[in-house]
Amino acid sequence: MISVSDLAKDVLMEALKASGVPADRGLRLKGGDDGMELCIDQPAEQDRVITYGDSTVLIIDIELDESIGEMVLEIAKQEGRHQIVLRRLSKNTTN
Repeated sequence: MISVSDLAKDVLMEALKASGVPADRGLRLKGGDDGMELCIDQPAEQDRVITYGDSTVLIIDIELDESIGEMVLEIAKQEGRHQIVLRRLSKNTTN
């Protein structure tokens, strides 16, 4: 399951607002040929919706969410710009 850092929620929300995206729409995370991609979409019944306040921020198809494993969507700052990073959480196991 994918989690989203508070900073990522804030940055994504600001980008959606600045682009004039209505509060009931958000960014859909989907698999593409070159990895993951984001596009503006409206949630469907089979989606997991991550909100920030009263607004939709991230939409993930439940099948993708379950198959992707434990990951966190974060924001990294590079060359003065925000960059979205999807990082797999390591599983520490001890024997």
